[in-house]
Amino acid sequence: MDFVQRLREKEKERQESNEANENIVAEMKEEAVNSDFFGADNLRNLPACLDFRLSEGKRKGLPYSYIMEVIYNGSDGIEIIATTKKIRITGRNLSLLFDYLVAFRVRYIKMHTGTDVIEDGALFVGEIVIEES
Repeated sequence: MDFVQRLREKEKERQESNEANENIVAEMKEEAVNSDFFGADNLRNLPACLDFRLSEGKRKGLPYSYIMEVIYNGSDGIEIIATTKKIRITGRNLSLLFDYLVAFRVRYIKMHTGTDVIEDGALFVGEIVIEES
């Protein structure tokens, strides 16, 4: 095999690799989860901050690096213990949200605004309480 053939072979391998990577990214985008109450992505290049969307348009951001512990209790909801804050999330069927939280893939968590349509048995975030610790 001469030099030109080796170059063509390498270029062909690179193109196949790029196509495979594009397919993986497309599949990951399709797997992104969006609920009325939280959004999560499978892509790792998202900002490293959790956005809490509270009532009356208020929002608060918390860097994932500040989170020390995430606790899930089916009856009490989710508790996030951070370096300077303690966040309690109450609602229904929060186990999926917890799974994405511990994987650091949740972009935002939105509190129920009173105008949201909630299906029976679906995930529901009733309240987000943020306390200084």
